[in-house]
Amino acid sequence: MAPTKKTKAQPKIARLSLTHIGFVPAVKISFLVSVIVAVFTIVLTIIGWVYLSGSPLMKTVSNTVASVSPDGHSPLLTQFSLGNVILFALVVAFLQIIVISVLGGLLSVLYNLAAVVTGGWSLKFVND
Repeated sequence: MAPTKKTKAQPKIARLSLTHIGFVPAVKISFLVSVIVAVFTIVLTIIGWVYLSGSPLMKTVSNTVASVSPDGHSPLLTQFSLGNVILFALVVAFLQIIVISVLGGLLSVLYNLAAVVTGGWSLKFVND
């Protein structure tokens, strides 16, 4: 009986390529991401205001501004009240939602244009 020669099995190869990103799904995902970023912005702004209002930093800055102003009055603490800070954070968060959503759609269009020229992004997985 002659010994049989074992042949090495060929590795399994999987090729994946991303040639198109849908505009609407990209805008949906970017909208969800922007809502998360907006919520973090609002929460961190409130936490920052609470921290700064409890620290002596705001009183020191207010006293410094009052000593420099001609009438000796500083409206700094009234201008940076919690209501004003939250309103500003809401406006910034709303603008973030719009800008990030638009950028998500724009980046999907730009990727699709680049994928037409380059063939997209491809990955190759090999299982030895």
